[in-house]
Amino acid sequence: MSLFSVIVEQLSYALFPRRCNMCGKAIPPDSEFCDACADNIAWVEDEVCSHCGRGKKDCLCSNRRMFYEAVAAPFYYTGAVKKCIKGLKFVKSVQNADVLSDYMADSVRKHFADKHFDIVTCVPLSKEAAKRRGYNQSELLAKGLSKRMKLKFEAKLLSRTFQGEEQKNLSANRRFGSVFGSFDCVKSDIIKGKKILLCDDISTTGATFNECAKMLLLGGADEVYCIAAAVTKREVKQCSEQMSE
Repeated sequence: MSLFSVIVEQLSYALFPRRCNMCGKAIPPDSEFCDACADNIAWVEDEVCSHCGRGKKDCLCSNRRMFYEAVAAPFYYTGAVKKCIKGLKFVKSVQNADVLSDYMADSVRKHFADKHFDIVTCVPLSKEAAKRRGYNQSELLAKGLSKRMKLKFEAKLLSRTFQGEEQKNLSANRRFGSVFGSFDCVKSDIIKGKKILLCDDISTTGATFNECAKMLLLGGADEVYCIAAAVTKREVKQCSEQMSE
């Protein structure tokens, strides 16, 4: 590299420094994360359970039947990733969707490498939640993912007929009950025989993914695969309840 090129590169970095993919702090040009975030990211690694999207060592799945084929995610919902997703959802840091969808695309390529998807769609918000937030964070993630994967994006294949209880406060069994009947497939004419990639920000028990997948299949879809930005670390109490069914 010539001296001139080095000077231009350094000047460019001084004027437009690279930012940490999680917190936005200025970092060296050859880095993805600042030191604090890099030490506080939990990646989904090792062999992954397709049933819940967690590494096998973190999997505490039951034998509950799921309508989707598999679920994957690049991260666990903790540390820097949790802060990044909360920023996207609650403080309008919509640029975080662009960052997260990058890693989601990598996860799709890794875990669903032999699958060809016809359509990318997202878990819908209720009208009230969408109006309150001003956007659907899952739609932003799905748009970014479809762009990176060069796949067709359809925002409104599903609608939310009602908003159930806040899921974060519910046990595993109650999560499945709370979303029963809360989604509908509204564009069944364009999904018949199609393989759908369904996006959401966080997956905990898989209840929301499962109910959405069920409605897409009833609408004529051939198969549904799911991708989240993050999966939660499963609580033993919740899993024990689910496994005792």
